[in-house]
Parts: sequence; C-alpha cells; structure tokens
Amino acid sequence: MISGIGIDIIEVDRIKNIYKRYGNHFLEKVYTKREIEYCMKKNIYECLSGRFSAKEAVIKATGGRIRFLNEIEILPSSHGPYVNIPSEEKFKITVSISHIRECAIAVAVWENMI
Repeated sequence: MISGIGIDIIEVDRIKNIYKRYGNHFLEKVYTKREIEYCMKKNIYECLSGRFSAKEAVIKATGGRIRFLNEIEILPSSHGPYVNIPSEEKFKITVSISHIRECAIAVAVWENMI
C-alpha cells in the first residue's frame, strides 16, 4: 500500500558550489561512505546532486519520519537505485533519479510493509 510520495529537484551547480566550499565536511554530513565512493567514480556533481535530490524526496515521502540525509543511502543496483535505511525496515521506498548537466530530479514512493 502506498503511504507517501515525494519529489525533489536541485541545480547541479548548487551542489558543486557547496562541495567546493565545504569539501569532505559536506560529503560526510550528507552522504554515506559507499555513496561517496560510488559518486567519485562517476560524473561527481551530477551523481551527488541526484542522490541529494533522492534523499530529499525520501524525506518528503515519509512525511519527515527520517530527519538526517546521511541516514538514507542510495546505492546502484541492476534494477535502478536502491534505498537503504538501516533504522527502518518496516517499509519499502522506491526511487527514480534523473539528471542533466544543469539539474537533478528524483521521485520517491513509500510503501508500508505492515
């Protein structure tokens, strides 16, 4: 049963500028170690922006149940992005991420598994 839907969009330059200003402090506050490792091998700013947008969409879909961005982990899988939230196993969240040079957008759907 769908319990919530969230969507978010962000400009890639915004994430790029924050990263250039705050560096690893920004990365560690927002992303997990595995997300950072993954994005460093890709187009870094588009990848970070997509994950940032997905995390915001997840927070909106769950109605603010999750409060910290680094509690949400967005990892690649053969079926698209996989959402890992270790503290919450009672629900499933599906995300879709898209980005171009200027913007990244994501949508999240929360399904209650109980």
